[in-house]
Amino acid sequence: PVFFAFRFDRVILDRDYESRSFRVVTPRVGVTPAPGLDIFLAYSRYWYGDNIRLRPNQIPGDLSVTQPDERVMKMQAQVRW
Repeated sequence: PVFFAFRFDRVILDRDYESRSFRVVTPRVGVTPAPGLDIFLAYSRYWYGDNIRLRPNQIPGDLSVTQPDERVMKMQAQVRW
């Protein structure tokens, strides 16, 4: 069977400063080819406050990176028993 899912998260790092929070929306679609096995594709879209930045040298050797990713695609398989 095919399944669809949707997730919304709001992460508040400091409740006094909205600019230090971010939101993420993640829709996903998947299949369950066998009981206990799910394979899905997810797309996440992030919205960051103005004061969200990567730490210096967080990505080794890339000094030009100053903003986290805004769009992320993920393919995942998971098994439960």
